[in-house]
Amino acid sequence: HGNLCGVTNYAIPSGEDTIDLPKAYPMPSGFSVCIKSCPTKTNYDLYTCEYEVQHEIDNLFSASDLTGNLTDDNADDAKKSLYLFYASRKQCMPQIDSISFLGYCIPKLSTNKLILTGSN
Repeated sequence: HGNLCGVTNYAIPSGEDTIDLPKAYPMPSGFSVCIKSCPTKTNYDLYTCEYEVQHEIDNLFSASDLTGNLTDDNADDAKKSLYLFYASRKQCMPQIDSISFLGYCIPKLSTNKLILTGSN
């Protein structure tokens, strides 16, 4: 969208303004979305999505017709399925433990999961 998080006035579909969302969170598509703060824990059940996708999901699950016919567990499962669908299209990203650097959320690398190889 060409907006600068925390700097440019751009109203996103949820009604928030990017000037109030100072951190850029990367999407697998290469785009970033503006968020209030970088995630401090990895949680594969919580997702951040491109603005229009998040707005669509929020509207779908706020509709009383849909949520009235589903139990909370079924609604959560349906919502997770949508997030996974949009993640496969590179429009959503699970919340990954990140550090803030120059206004961007940079995912932390876990050194205990890195395998180092070398010759002795």
